[in-house]
Amino acid sequence: MMKKRTIGVLLTLLLALSLAGTGIHPALAAGSVAGNGKPYYITVNRTANVVTIYGLDKNGYYTVPVKAMVCSVGKRGSITPQGNYSLGSRRAWCHMIDGSWGQYATSFYGSYLFHSVCYSAADPSTLLTYEYNMLGGPASLGCVRLQTADAKWIYDNCAAGTKVRVYDSADPGPLGKPEKAVSEITPALDNGWDPTDPRENNPWRAALASSVKLSAAQASLTAGESLALTAAVTPSTATYPNAVWSSSNPAVASVDGSGRVVALKPGSAVITVARGSVRDSCTVTVSKTLLPFADLKPGAWYYGSVRAVCEAGIMHGTEAAKFSPNLPITFAAAKRALRSLAGGGKGTQSGLERPLTRQEFAVMLYEYETERHGRPAGEYAALSSFSDREAVDDDARAAMSWAVSSGLIQGTAENRLEPTAAASRAQAAVILHRYLLRG
Repeated sequence: MMKKRTIGVLLTLLLALSLAGTGIHPALAAGSVAGNGKPYYITVNRTANVVTIYGLDKNGYYTVPVKAMVCSVGKRGSITPQGNYSLGSRRAWCHMIDGSWGQYATSFYGSYLFHSVCYSAADPSTLLTYEYNMLGGPASLGCVRLQTADAKWIYDNCAAGTKVRVYDSADPGPLGKPEKAVSEITPALDNGWDPTDPRENNPWRAALASSVKLSAAQASLTAGESLALTAAVTPSTATYPNAVWSSSNPAVASVDGSGRVVALKPGSAVITVARGSVRDSCTVTVSKTLLPFADLKPGAWYYGSVRAVCEAGIMHGTEAAKFSPNLPITFAAAKRALRSLAGGGKGTQSGLERPLTRQEFAVMLYEYETERHGRPAGEYAALSSFSDREAVDDDARAAMSWAVSSGLIQGTAENRLEPTAAASRAQAAVILHRYLLRG
């Protein structure tokens, strides 16, 4: 007996290894995986409450995962039978033994069916919402319940004779367990319809996202930089469900609830947005490491510019591990920065440690530009859109006008120039970086 048992265990291990080597998922191991003239093969995982559809590979075996569906199998006392079956008859509406109705019912073993979540009548506006909310866990009287669109997919695409395997596994399958179109239909959202029902008069159609598309499929960032991803939905009127953002590797690149990505360390991460069951992804590749300044916040509006001016040797930290982005830049620091910009190195301390205002910094850069390339044209009209333009000193007006028209100074969020406010080191870094980019 022990010898036979040992042989059986070895055979089981060898079978598992052979399946792993061929890429065949264990869900197919006990079923008929060879083609039988039908385009698809259906598996039902009772443990995970997932239906997975497989298509044929080039050798005529059902090894290609095509589609996954969240489902509800039988609850305690009404267990969905385990085994191998075939699809049989089908009905657009089926009257159930408990008096409810199911859409797109397709039998696979006697009275056991694939069908939609139940309705109180043969009417698509009479969905039993509480039954929909239980999808994803055992809830049926033995049949396999699906969202309406998924039940219709089997009804439309899987002919009689299509093989079905019902099994148990903690592994949901090669495509995982998909989310429902709507995680929960609350009383406020309840309109009596399955969100996935494809009928034109489904009231969910205007509010529910049928597709989502990110503003980028790939992005490259350096550590500390940020990226604002946007997600366009179809239809444009879609207001539900809310977007859920996630990162496959948040230590490399994190993402918040608005789609703002922050690069943190070298590597790659897949940023995904999901609107119910529809989703799209962007692969973010991060290079370099964070700057050695503990007081710089990764993703801050100034981070990329601070990196640029530090790597160019134009600005430096105030201490070994501090950049002091919020401190005012001084005359001395600005003079050293411009000397470095001209290729003269860091320069020497001049003793002019008085904070520099935004317009004074613009004047220094204006004079530097004049010395290097001739006096630039100053267009006073460039200041006309700022509410505090009259606060600019007369002798700084040409410099500020040049800085604004050149895109070096863009004003504050309140559309103000704040010409007499102290220029922070972060602001100076951004202005100098913009100047570098002008060439």
